[in-house]
Formats: sequence, structure tokens, C-alpha cells
Amino acid sequence: MLESLFNLRVPSRLIEEVAEILSSGVSVVGPSGSTIRRVGPCAPPCLESISGITPPSRPRCLPPVHSMPSLWGVCAYGYGEHLAVAIPGPESPLGWIVSDALDRTSVGPERGKFAERLLAVAVQEMLSFLAEHRGPDRSPAPPLPLRELIGDSQLMTRTRGEIRLALDTPFPVLLLGETGTGKDLAARLLHVHSARRSGPFLPLNCAALTETLADSQLFGHVRGSFSGADRDHPGLFLDARGGTLFLDEVQELSPAIQAKLLRAIESGEVLPVGGTRIERSDARVLAASNTDLEAAVRARRFRGDLFYRLHVLTVHFPPLRERRGDVAALVRHALDATCRRLSLPPRSPSREALAVLMAAPWPGNVRQLFHEIERAVVRSDGPELRQEHLSPELWMPALHPKLTFLEMGRRLLDEWERGELARGLEATGWNVAGLGRALGVSKRALFTRIARHGLSREASRTAEPD
Repeated sequence: MLESLFNLRVPSRLIEEVAEILSSGVSVVGPSGSTIRRVGPCAPPCLESISGITPPSRPRCLPPVHSMPSLWGVCAYGYGEHLAVAIPGPESPLGWIVSDALDRTSVGPERGKFAERLLAVAVQEMLSFLAEHRGPDRSPAPPLPLRELIGDSQLMTRTRGEIRLALDTPFPVLLLGETGTGKDLAARLLHVHSARRSGPFLPLNCAALTETLADSQLFGHVRGSFSGADRDHPGLFLDARGGTLFLDEVQELSPAIQAKLLRAIESGEVLPVGGTRIERSDARVLAASNTDLEAAVRARRFRGDLFYRLHVLTVHFPPLRERRGDVAALVRHALDATCRRLSLPPRSPSREALAVLMAAPWPGNVRQLFHEIERAVVRSDGPELRQEHLSPELWMPALHPKLTFLEMGRRLLDEWERGELARGLEATGWNVAGLGRALGVSKRALFTRIARHGLSREASRTAEPD
């Protein structure tokens, strides 16, 4: 079992990288203390195969678990310190990943922490593999519900499926969608439900940075590299080792920073501003964009090679106007959350208010809807959220500040045409052919307009006073 876990591509590569970082051999040690696999030079005497009548519960050169400081243990043979990480089993460890004894001070705290994170990720990958391959007699685990993403429409079901597909992989993920559709939330879900959940999650809005600042923030700088650089700064790529780096509005990065980002993703190599020593990072990159990146590639505003590297796994977020069936659930969720935050009794929307909210265009998508609900709750004074508590531009189209004159005219014309058509039909006793001749419109075209405005003879009779 331990041999097969070590043969997994991601754990084996991570262990090889740890050996390179520590400049030391790294061994996978079984529960009996024997070395199953090794990376690096021959094992020192303290890690050679241990034989005996009673197999030890851990490598004999390490002290008992309760006396180990963090992940480092003093070698019982006096060779230095070992970095050791247990591979948990159902009842006892399946084995350990153990470095050769070394002088910890020569490694340095930063490289030591990086090695610890890499081994933690390697163990998590092994555990994920075991959870997925427990045998044919075990029923598969149910899909992660991702209840934080509200909505049961077909489009949101597709989005949740794309997120689940990206959870258990080390590859970059590209999140595409308009502003306010939930890309930030999805990035956090991709982190907290992945094997990297114990590592850092570091977001960065690329639109708020100049090229110089983006270079320093992402890749770090050394002291004296520019005016004001009075100390070394590791940068987000190094800070996010063992975790996730989320780059929002990635299309705003300059071509020079895009080139450095591509190198960091492909090889894990990071060169700080003003530095001469290449650092390494295993941070997983999530990138988000609210623009058409393929069009940006064609226009040469975005590097094609970086786009295809980020495009390994893609999650699409539909605009709210394309999933109006989810608005009611989003409204109730936003109402509950806002009332809890303000310590107010629960509120529910009236039928008219809900109709207005479902018909609104929502150019700002879910974020705009949530802000609208927050304002409406503050304006309301009872258990029901009514139409007058909403912003006037939502239910008075002529006052909508975002509408062009043409759009305003079309809305007003539609309202006027419906009224005039209804009055003409009533005046002619619903003689469609006669009304069409009077207006100079064909009977077929008139029927089309009647259907578009939802007019019917039965409805008009019902509306007549007794």
C-alpha cells in the first residue's frame, strides 16, 4: 500500500522537491521501520532497515511523538535533526516520510517551513487517493453539495459540477464571469475543500496595482532593490506555498508581469525584484476575469501561452439575468443573512416586491441584488418587504439611471402600445381584422402584438366592472 502511495505522481514529485530544498535524502519508512523508498543518496545508519523481535512503532532514530517539537525530531544517533511527517492510517500510521538528519540552522526557517508544507500537501494527496479507492464494496461518496452557491437552475448546477471537478487537482483554475457573479466565493470554496485547506489562501486584486507594485507584491523584492525597499519582502507566491493564490481581474496584469506569472506557474520558479537567487513555490493559482480573455488574446492584450496554461480547468459563472429562477432563493438567503447581522426579526418579500426583483436587469448580478436587499431591510419597518422599500429605478423604469434614451423610449412605447391596443380591441368588440384595416396593419401582425402584450378577450371581460 505504501509503495503504491509513493508512486502517485503528485506526492512523489513533492517529496523529490523536499529533498532538493533540504539538500538531503528523504525516505518513506514503513510501520516496521524499514525503508520502502528513498530519494537522494544512501541512507545514513539511523535510517537503515531495522530488524528485531518487536517492530518499533516509529523509526528508532526519532524520539517519541510526545517529545517531538513540531515536525522536527532530534536524531537519537546524534546526526542532527529529522523532518518527519506521519501518513495516518485507520488505527495507526501507515508509515512516515523522514528526511536525513541535518543541521536545521543551515536549512533556515523559511526553507524549513516550505518543506513542512510540501510534505503536508503530499500526505493530503495520499489520503485523498485512499478515500477515492477504498474498494469496490464501498459506495462512492456523495458529491459535495456546495450549498454556499445559491440556486438550482441548470446553469448553476453546471457551475457546481465544474467546481467539484477542480477540487482535487493541483492544476490552475480559471474563473470566468461578469462582476458580482460569485467568483470570489468560488475561489475560497476551491481552497477550503481541497487538500491545501490547511495552507494559506491569499487573494490579490490585480486591477488595483501598477506594474512595479504587482511585481513586488507577487514575486517579492530584496532590500535596496528600489527606493523605500528597506527590508526583504517574500511576495505572495512564496507566502502562499502549500496553499492557494487567487488573482482577481488577472487580465489587468502587464505583459511583463504576465511573463513572470507564466514562469512561476509552469516551473514554480520565482525571482524577486532585484534578486539574483531563484526561489521555488508550489502555490496553486486560481485566476478570475470578468472579460473575454480569448478576445484579449486575439487582440494581443493577454498572452496566449498564459491563457492556455490557466485554461486547464475553467469554471463559468452565469449572469443573474440568465438564471432568474434562482432570484427568489437568493432574495430569501440575503434577507435571512441581513436580518441576522442586524439582529432583526425575520422578514419576507411581498409578492409584488419579489416580482420586481425577479424582473430587474441586475447588471451588477448577485452582489447588486444583495446590496439592494440590505438597503431595503434598513428602509422597512415590519415583517414584510414591500415594493416601496426597493430602489425606485427597479420598479419605475423611466427613472432608471442606467437606461439609454432609446431603451427608455422602447419601454414607454411598449406601455403606450399595450394600452392603445387594448382600448382599440374593446372599441371594435375584438374585431381584429377590422382594427387591423383601421390601423393599416395586417391581421397576422396584429395577432403577434396581441400575444406579445399578453392580451385576451377573456381577461378583458373579467376586468369589466359589474
